[in-house]
Amino acid sequence: MNILQHKSWHVYSQKNQDRVKRDEAKAEAEEKQTQERAIAADREHRLAVLRQRAARRYTNEPVPGEQGEDEDMIPRPVVPAPNDAVAMAKPKAKGEHVNFWENLEKQDTVSKKGNPEYEAEVKAKEKKWERTIAMHLDSAVRGPIPWYTTPQAGSMATSRNKNDDHDFVKIRDDPNRARWQN
Repeated sequence: MNILQHKSWHVYSQKNQDRVKRDEAKAEAEEKQTQERAIAADREHRLAVLRQRAARRYTNEPVPGEQGEDEDMIPRPVVPAPNDAVAMAKPKAKGEHVNFWENLEKQDTVSKKGNPEYEAEVKAKEKKWERTIAMHLDSAVRGPIPWYTTPQAGSMATSRNKNDDHDFVKIRDDPNRARWQN
């Protein structure tokens, strides 16, 4: 018997081939979109760094890593800026590690704020993953109502008169009920 082509799960059927092509195109489009978002985020970050450098040049502050060749040859004493928190702090205790780049490290941590769109996306993925693997107690509140809590139409629970209940029981339990229905 040659019935394979009639099966819905047949790999080489035209419908399944079209579905695979459609899914692959969709996955490729999503991948392209995420790459474009990553490139845009990187572009925004680089633009922010360049704007910070331009602002530092405008205020005549030294830009780290961008000094001219003639400036490198002239030794300059390190004078802390008046608003430098490290310089205003009390001197280090004996035996404590000396960090010459402490103010630069602090500037780096302040300037690294990140991409809020990317952070929101990561947070949403984490939340989705947590919802899939964790058991939340609030899901019982949002879930459907069980069948045994909803009243049935025509049942004894919905009848309002005691005589109706009695008649219902009598009719239900009557052995000659089949004769009356015909």
